[in-house]
Amino acid sequence: MDILSQRAAGTTVTMETPRPAETPKPEKPSGIGWQEEAAESRWLAAARWLITAAFVLGPFIFLPFTSAPVDFNKEAIFVTLVLGAFLAWLGDAFATGEVRYRPSALHWGVAAVVGVGVLATFFSIAPAQSLANIGLGHESLIGIAALGLFAFLFTAVFRSVREVRRAFQWLIAAAAIYGLFNLVQLTGNFFLPWSFAKNVNFTGAGGQNYLAIVFGAVFVLLVALVARPQTNEARSAALARFGYWLAALILFLNIVAINLRWVWVGLVVAMAALVAFWLGRVAQQHALSPSGQPPRPKGLALPMAILALSVLFVLFRVPILRGLIDVPVEVSPAYGVSLSVTNQALSERGPVGLVLGTGPGTFAYAYNKFRPQALNATAFWGTRFEQSRSAFTNVLVGEGYAGIIVWLGLAALFALAAIRVLYRSQSADQPEVALGVFGATVFVLVIWFLYPFNLAVSIVLFGLVGVFAFFERSEVHDRADRSWRIYSSSHRALGLSFLIILFMIGAVAGGYLESQRYLSGVYYGWGVERLNTGKNPNRTLTDLLRAVEFWGAEPAYYRTLAQAFLVQASQTISSYQPATGDLSAARSALQTSIQNAVSAGQRATQLNPADSQNWMALGLVYENVVPLVPGAEGQARSAYETVNKLDP
Repeated sequence: MDILSQRAAGTTVTMETPRPAETPKPEKPSGIGWQEEAAESRWLAAARWLITAAFVLGPFIFLPFTSAPVDFNKEAIFVTLVLGAFLAWLGDAFATGEVRYRPSALHWGVAAVVGVGVLATFFSIAPAQSLANIGLGHESLIGIAALGLFAFLFTAVFRSVREVRRAFQWLIAAAAIYGLFNLVQLTGNFFLPWSFAKNVNFTGAGGQNYLAIVFGAVFVLLVALVARPQTNEARSAALARFGYWLAALILFLNIVAINLRWVWVGLVVAMAALVAFWLGRVAQQHALSPSGQPPRPKGLALPMAILALSVLFVLFRVPILRGLIDVPVEVSPAYGVSLSVTNQALSERGPVGLVLGTGPGTFAYAYNKFRPQALNATAFWGTRFEQSRSAFTNVLVGEGYAGIIVWLGLAALFALAAIRVLYRSQSADQPEVALGVFGATVFVLVIWFLYPFNLAVSIVLFGLVGVFAFFERSEVHDRADRSWRIYSSSHRALGLSFLIILFMIGAVAGGYLESQRYLSGVYYGWGVERLNTGKNPNRTLTDLLRAVEFWGAEPAYYRTLAQAFLVQASQTISSYQPATGDLSAARSALQTSIQNAVSAGQRATQLNPADSQNWMALGLVYENVVPLVPGAEGQARSAYETVNKLDP
C-alpha cells in the first residue's frame, strides 16, 4: 500500500527524514613530510626564521668592524643566530608544555664530532686557540659546538617539507644575488667602499675558491629540482621553476669563471650519484610495471650533461675566461707534505696525539715545526700555512684518528640514511628536495677529502646534514615527533623545567661571552689600524687594552699590545728634552712602558707556548730594551732559541 492509500484509510504514517550524506574524512596523505595541522607558537616560528637566517646568510655575510672582516664576523653572527634559535625553541617548550624534536641516527654522528672536538680541545697543545680561533672558527670548539647545535635544530624547528623548501628557496635566492655581484667583481669592478673588499679574491665566503664550493653545493640542489620535466604545473610553480633555472645558470657561470678543479671533481661524483638514483628509479618502476614495458627515464639529460662537462674540466684544465677574469692562485701544502707533517706531529705527542691529535686549529704549529727543510731554500720559506691540503688532513692533525673515525662514521650514517630516504622516495614519487640535499651533501663530502674547509662551507655541510636528518626521520619512519610533556606530573614538570632553565642560562651565557669576544675583536681592529698608521698612540693603547679586557684569551692581542708599548717607550725617549723635561717622570714612564711590554709578551707565550710568533714577539721586546734592562740580552737569546725549536 502506498503512502496516499494509507493516509486515506486513516493510518498514521511516519516518514523518516533522510540523513544528509556524510562528508568523507580526508585520508592522511601518505608520503614525505606530512604533518597534522596545528597552531604553532610564535617561539617556534622565531626559531625557524633564525635557523633559516643562519643557513641563508651564514655562507655569504661579512662586516667591516674587525681585523678579520669575513671569518670573525661570520662566526659571531652565526653563533648568535644559532643560540637565539635554541633559546626560542626552549621558549616554545614552555609555551606549549612539551619538548618536541625528531631524533635521527645522524644526530649521534654529529654529537660524536662535537664530543671528539671537546676532548681534542681539552688535550690541545694550544687550548686557547683550539677554544676560540679568529681565523679558523670552524675548527675552534665554539664553532664546532655551534655547528652541531645548528644541525640538531633543523629537526627540532622544521615540521614540514614546505618549510624546508622555503628555506632552500631563500638560500638559492641569496646565492643567485651574490653570484651576480661576484661576476661583476671578477671583472675588476668593485662597488664596496672598504679597502679590503677591493680585491678580486675577496668574497663573503672567504675567497673565490670557497665561494665556488658553496655555489657548487647549491647548484647540485638546483639540478635535482629542475631536472625532472613537469607537466600541468601551476603558474606559481612554473615561475619558481624559471627562477631555479636562472639561479642555476648564474651559479654555473661563477663556477666556470673560478674554475677550481676540485669543484669539478665534486660535481662529477654528485652528478654520478644523481644519475644512479634516476636509473635505479627506472629499474624499480620497470619491475613494478604490470605491462612489463620499461618506462622512459626522466630527468637524466641535465645531470648527464653536467657530468660530461665536469669530466672535461677535470681532464683539460684550460681557463676559459683568461684575460677577462683572472682569479688569484691560492697556495697550499701538497698532500704528501700535509700527511708527513701530520704523522710527525702526532707521533711526537705519543698515544694522546695519535688518538686526539694536537688540537683543533693547530696545523700551522705542526707545519712550522715539521715542514721539509728543503722548503727553506724556496720562495715559501717564510710562508705560514694555517691549514693543510684538505679538511681530511686538518681533522687528522687536529683531532687525531678519533676525529677521522667520527667523521667517517658520520659519512656512513649519512649513506645509510640516504639509502632509506631515496628508496622510500622512489616508491612514493615524493618531492625532489631530498634528492637535491643528498646530491649536495655528497658534493661537499667529496670536497672534504680534497680541499680545506672554512666556516662558510661548514655551515652549508652541517645545514645539509640537519635537513637530511629531518628527511630521514619524517620521510622514512613516518613517526611522530618525540616529545616530553612538561606538565604531565609535578615531578616531570620540576625536572624538565629545571633542565630547560639550565639550557637557557647556558645559551644566554654563551651569547654573552660571544658578544664580549666580538667587542674585543672590534677594539683590536681599531687598535691595529691606529698602530699601523701611527696616529694617536694613546688611543691605540686604550683600544688594545679594551680588547684584552673583553677577551683575554687571545695571544695575538697581547703580541700587538707588546708592540704598542714598545712604540710608547720609543716615543718617551724621543720626546724627552733634557733642558726642559722632567728626568724622573720620563724615567718612570719609560720603565712602565718596558714592564708592560715585557708582561704582554710573556702573557702571549703563556696562553699559547706552541706558537713561534709569540716567542718571536717576546724576543723582539727583550732585544729592543737590551741597553736599558740588565739581563735582557739573555732573555732575548732564550726566546729566539725557542723560536728556532718551534720553527726551524
